[in-house]
Amino acid sequence: MRFPSTGAGSRRSGSPLVEYRFASDDELEACIDLQHLVLRPDQEDAPARYRSYVREDPTYRLGQTRIAVVDGRIVGHLRVWDRKLSLRGKTITAGGIGSLLTHPDYRGQGIASGLLADAEQYFKEVDYDIGLLFSIIGTPFYDRRGWTPIPISTFELDVTGVNEVFDASSYIALSIDRDLARVRELHGELTSTYSATEIRDESYWSTGPARYRNVFPPTGVSVDGKLAGYINWNDTKEGVWVAECCGRSEEAYRLMGEAVLSSVRSMQLTRILGSLSEGHPFVSQLESLAGRSAEWSSHDEMMVKVSRWDLLQEKLDLDLPEVFPENRNEIDDFWRSLLGCPRKTDTWSDHLGHCAPTFYWWTDIF
Repeated sequence: MRFPSTGAGSRRSGSPLVEYRFASDDELEACIDLQHLVLRPDQEDAPARYRSYVREDPTYRLGQTRIAVVDGRIVGHLRVWDRKLSLRGKTITAGGIGSLLTHPDYRGQGIASGLLADAEQYFKEVDYDIGLLFSIIGTPFYDRRGWTPIPISTFELDVTGVNEVFDASSYIALSIDRDLARVRELHGELTSTYSATEIRDESYWSTGPARYRNVFPPTGVSVDGKLAGYINWNDTKEGVWVAECCGRSEEAYRLMGEAVLSSVRSMQLTRILGSLSEGHPFVSQLESLAGRSAEWSSHDEMMVKVSRWDLLQEKLDLDLPEVFPENRNEIDDFWRSLLGCPRKTDTWSDHLGHCAPTFYWWTDIF
């Protein structure tokens, strides 16, 4: 596909002619170098990370690396991730957008917009039901191009002065070789209560991309001699960030809360933050242990856009119109109604009915 880099069908004076296409296997190393330059220039191990994204992902195919080429030089990159989501009891396919970037020498020329348009066309060609992305640059760029933000809840708890010492005998250092089946079972039990969650097969937990994103949790807790919960968190400058937490009982969540509080104290931090569903029992146990309430908010980094309306209609088996709506307010309300989010109107309530709330685990963000 060749068109001016404005992506709008007209050539801006001085703008280069850009070719948008998928990368050949021989071009993947150049794509890795470009990602290193733009996204993680100070991390020496970044090339190994980006190499694993294509060499160690069993769902990867060459068409998923989209590039912008000017005079034979790769100046822009976008990685499509193959994802399956559970939605209203059905499985839908999503084309995920990640690592959208432009070489510093070519910014401000519409190349990122062209890459996004190219990826959306690719989504249609390979029959993804929807497009999915997580924006680290805010929503306006994607919002202007028809993407709808979906709120995902977050929490923050100040634990200053909580100095109680907890018994660590119930904590378990988890091993993927030994504990994967039990961890997957716990994940499946809790995830089934939400909408739009990632469907993880066995390989998803252990491949290169999963290792770099720390999908498999390092810590579990035991109740009555059995694995009753697991938790995944990161220590940051702001505090401990909880990315995933699944348990079978209040006791399991209390024990995991004690484990996180112990980590906070050992790191001399004062805050526990994370992305969990609002009212999550782990946060309730944290509040009880700390003797204070958490503050709830949300992020809007998750964004969606229709790709194949006909396929989505067929899979969901809902009372939907033949043609996807064109009015932007109606489009946004459709997605929020479909995904069980708060909405501005009841335009779609008769068509879609009740839905479990949307929640997308932080560990699944690509």
